[in-house]
Amino acid sequence: DGMPDAAERGYFSEWLNDVAEYVNPEAYAEIQDDPSSDNFRYFRNPQAQSNEETILERYSRYNGYENNSNTGSPDGYPITSTTIPNTEDINQDITLSTIESYFQYKVSLRPQDLGEFNIGKNYITDTFEQTVTTADDEERVIRWYQFKIPVREYDNRVGGITDFRSVRFIRMFAKGWTEPVTLRFARLELIRGEWRRYLNSLAGPQEI
Repeated sequence: DGMPDAAERGYFSEWLNDVAEYVNPEAYAEIQDDPSSDNFRYFRNPQAQSNEETILERYSRYNGYENNSNTGSPDGYPITSTTIPNTEDINQDITLSTIESYFQYKVSLRPQDLGEFNIGKNYITDTFEQTVTTADDEERVIRWYQFKIPVREYDNRVGGITDFRSVRFIRMFAKGWTEPVTLRFARLELIRGEWRRYLNSLAGPQEI
């Protein structure tokens, strides 16, 4: 909303008075500190470190707009999220694009479609297991998957897109879950091979 916390408390004063009747003092103090709930907090913030927060708690305020473009290093390292606090012009070409055309690829994360026995299917090319000790001192076996999705093998084509020359962004979404889930990526890359398959015929005019 473009306002610092002090201005938010004045602007939303009537709402704050109403809310005070329905929450306990501790919750009200937290609401009053940031009425718009838009404060940015870096994931390596000393407060997060001292509280030993989980990865989800550390990133819970990373998308906040207020103070997300601090170019200083108050804690000994950069704490900025972006130099552009709030904008829809993600690619910075001074144009708000409304084009909605893309190739769509589907990867199944159902338990029956994962596992070592599915290598070669569902775009899975390799798996890796590692035993780790969790925060509650339990040993768990963690399995990592390597997916390789050939860009030509799309499941659906939306809009008027005809080739891969104008692809600039990747959008990812998950659906069909019955409970919250956290997806971790060790590395997410868009790569190309120097050798590509020639898809046309090599036969000359008089050859079959």
